[in-house]
Amino acid sequence: KPYEQVGILARVLDKCVKDGILRDDDIAQIQGCLRVIFQPRKKEKVESKGEKKEDARGGEDVKKGEKKLGIVGITLSSSSSKKSTAPTTTSKPKKRDDSEFNYRVIKKAIAESLSAMKQSDPQNLFLNPVTDAIAPGYSSVIDKPMCMRTIEEKMRRSDYKTLSEFSKDVLLMFSNCIKYNIGPEGQWFRDEARRQQKVFQDHISNKAESYYKKELIKRKKVLDRADALALKEEKKKKKEAAEQEKAAAAALAAKKKAELKKTNEKSNAASSTEDKKRKFGKDTDVCDDSKAQDIKPLPPFSYQHPKRVKRDPNSNNPHPTITYPPMPCLASMLLSDPFVVRLVVDCVLRSMRFDVLKQKSVPVGHVLIPSLLQILYLIQMSTQLCGKRGTVFKIPGAGLVPGGGGEQDDNNKDGATLDDEAPSASLRKYIPLITRLLLEVELDKRTAVNGDLHDVVAVQMLPPRPKSDGKEWDIPSPSSQPDSNSSSLFCVLRAVVEGAFVHLLNFVQPLHEVALKEQIPRFEVALDKLSELVVSSGNMLHERSFFMSLIHATLKHKSKLQHGTRDLIVDCWLKWFRVGEGKNGGDGRESSMAAPVHECFILLLNEWASLGNVLLPRDKLVSLSEDAAKAAEESEKICRGDDNDDNNKEESSSSFFTNAWVKDESNFQPIKLQYERMLKSLPATNAEQWKQTLEIDDNHIQALKDEIQKKEAEREEKKKRAREKEKERSERKKKKARKSQRTEVDL
Repeated sequence: KPYEQVGILARVLDKCVKDGILRDDDIAQIQGCLRVIFQPRKKEKVESKGEKKEDARGGEDVKKGEKKLGIVGITLSSSSSKKSTAPTTTSKPKKRDDSEFNYRVIKKAIAESLSAMKQSDPQNLFLNPVTDAIAPGYSSVIDKPMCMRTIEEKMRRSDYKTLSEFSKDVLLMFSNCIKYNIGPEGQWFRDEARRQQKVFQDHISNKAESYYKKELIKRKKVLDRADALALKEEKKKKKEAAEQEKAAAAALAAKKKAELKKTNEKSNAASSTEDKKRKFGKDTDVCDDSKAQDIKPLPPFSYQHPKRVKRDPNSNNPHPTITYPPMPCLASMLLSDPFVVRLVVDCVLRSMRFDVLKQKSVPVGHVLIPSLLQILYLIQMSTQLCGKRGTVFKIPGAGLVPGGGGEQDDNNKDGATLDDEAPSASLRKYIPLITRLLLEVELDKRTAVNGDLHDVVAVQMLPPRPKSDGKEWDIPSPSSQPDSNSSSLFCVLRAVVEGAFVHLLNFVQPLHEVALKEQIPRFEVALDKLSELVVSSGNMLHERSFFMSLIHATLKHKSKLQHGTRDLIVDCWLKWFRVGEGKNGGDGRESSMAAPVHECFILLLNEWASLGNVLLPRDKLVSLSEDAAKAAEESEKICRGDDNDDNNKEESSSSFFTNAWVKDESNFQPIKLQYERMLKSLPATNAEQWKQTLEIDDNHIQALKDEIQKKEAEREEKKKRAREKEKERSERKKKKARKSQRTEVDL
């Protein structure tokens, strides 16, 4: 029972991931579960036994013989469920009796064979029966005479069930002739019988067999087609019957649900408003029956486990042992699934694009966005929540609706107000910036050439729209904030902007190529500013999921992608190669040499090249790959410039790209594989020229290896000299110690 709400939450999230969309009804059901899980009610007074009995009687008539279906709460009577679950026998296609067809085919094959045999027997030796008058003593020599007339009679009577029986009689006819005609006077008859027998076995019999097999194959195809049509018709009838049963069951369920709703309305009308509020969030019905109109952000709430347990001073566990299952931890882990996070962020972007922009309103007028912001907060705080084992957690106000963050909570015994520094606070503060970005992108498309507002701008001679300088994205750095974890809140903001960028490239058209020259720089400025605020990754070097989404969005257009759009994407991508703040923050810098931005860019070039020379010619492929390598080289130089001079002296004189290529470290191997894939698609001369330009041809590589070996030998020689000096120093110390001991003994 305690895990019932967690189970409902898991089923709802699983359904959303399978459908690939987060609907309003799903959000309402998720909120219903979270109200029960994250805001447990105070212990209510125990009802009297009389009241419990009345409630039991009231619901007994409705719930008797009913069966729940799914999480919606639809019920069916036991009788209807038995009917629906009754086993149905599937009728297999009946076996047909094809004996008549076989007789007809065999007759036709035998008739054609006899006709061919008559043509090969011009003297009619085997046409009629042989009598003793024609051949003296024939009946005493031949026990079973046979001729073509006899075979024809047997064929008419359908005595032949198979062609082998017919062949047996024909061979008997020839063997009788050979057996009777002996001696020199019967030589001609024997030769003629053997000749006709050979003609029959080599040609006539084989032709009859092949004809029989072909007719059987044709017959089988006709029968299979008829069986398939019959089976299809039978399935169609069964499906119609099942749909009728389902419709009847649904009608019965709707009737039962309507009756249950009427009884609930009557009981709710008699109860007080305080009981209604207390009932909200108490039972699973709230989670199951919640609809889009029930969406309402969670109120501010903080919780600290009241139970005081004496900890063992020798124990390494800093948290007290709790006796109840950590339901908040389980719920936050379910919400932090990557697929669920992607759905929530997409839902925020979709709500802003369709609700805020199209209705020309502000986000405060929509309760959907504040609700999603609170879910995003729980997702980001799942690690801290699980680390504290659910003993302490806090849900801030949504901030966009009345009664948001900063309210006092009754469950907070210390009386501290809920601060407004949650990860959702950043998104709700800077949602107007994202809304403005989307509006400007839409306005760029409409005022560009082929846009519906282009003529208006031209007639009014309005000045060109100003380009984005990024001043609106000048947000205070999170390092100045007291909470160091608050810097991660800008990840959500950047994810929404990245999703809008991918959506823009997904539906780009040739008519909108002019507008992209203004739209892509706006996204570039926004992503750069937001990346500077993220301490965990102060650059765009490691946004692999974003880069792969961009690759899929551009490859969706195949070779129809315009060259102008291609160049805009490439220019923007190469700017992401520049050095930014390291992954661990602080003053450390990070190079793009072995970063995902490098690997994904070469992957995009290879995919474009595979579509043909129309989209990416060979010369362009070579030049862009060289630009990528040079950009990575430049970032590596900047990072190495921060090191001390001793480390710089130890590096080889070759380029950093050559060093990475030769060392072949694990983090550079995926990038090297993409470059090797590109070189395989180039002619040998172009590939060799490209290697020489980047100094990774055989001569440079061999020289670098020799230089590395030489430096390794020098380094080993220095170590050896240092060890010898240390050994000499220790020997001198020992001699000095012995000498001092002798002087002491002499004294």
